[in-house]
Amino acid sequence: MEDAEGVLALYQRHYYAYTGSFVRSLEQQRYRLSSRNQPMVALAPNREIHGYLSFIEGTMGHEMAADNWEAMRALLHYHAHLLEGTDATETLRYRLPLDSFMVQLMIEQLEVPDTSHWRHPADEWALKSEEYYHRDAGWMARFVHLPAFMQAMLPELQARWQKGLARWMGVLRLVVGEEVATLHIAGTDLRLDDVPGDTAFTVQFTPQAFTQLAFGYRAVDWAVRSGQNDLSADVLAVLAVLFPQGHAWIARSDWF
Repeated sequence: MEDAEGVLALYQRHYYAYTGSFVRSLEQQRYRLSSRNQPMVALAPNREIHGYLSFIEGTMGHEMAADNWEAMRALLHYHAHLLEGTDATETLRYRLPLDSFMVQLMIEQLEVPDTSHWRHPADEWALKSEEYYHRDAGWMARFVHLPAFMQAMLPELQARWQKGLARWMGVLRLVVGEEVATLHIAGTDLRLDDVPGDTAFTVQFTPQAFTQLAFGYRAVDWAVRSGQNDLSADVLAVLAVLFPQGHAWIARSDWF
């Protein structure tokens, strides 16, 4: 499994930042490569792995990571070559986060050689994205104990707050169902404390809405409507820094 280290490094660079990614050791990566779909890798002249494509099913590539256009182009050509001589559609499809580096590469580089048949450019494309939604279906999650859940999330919440360069002082009292978690914020410092304080801002959520908020599936403006809330713009902005939307993704190699 000589490709394990390079594939793991690519996975970490392109998928670790998303909620839903899994921490992997090198040994775990070797096991995945020995027991699952072998990825096609794109090598630089010095033999370093700059990209991989795995779990190919017809026109669909279920997982891809690439550090540069040269690697991605090689993987796209390989995938297209697999379909030569078949009745497959001319469109190649990939499961990727819409804000991923790979999508940005394709937007920047792909073009249609002949656009003479286009009726209106706004209705045509070289790259088209699709999103699928099902209410209460697919990957499901729920928290069992709010204080333990928030304690586990605390390092990530602190990192988001500091990365956001936000400056705010106050206490957020999050009421989720019948449980409560209290966040104390002072400048760049953020901590959990059971003491609510006299001037805490109370924010109410249903358990379902808070779970979707925590995983980045719903925006703050939507989630706060699940409770009896009348919040200032400052409090909404603080919640948006702590619980950003759209950061959830589970790579195909993490499905089980």
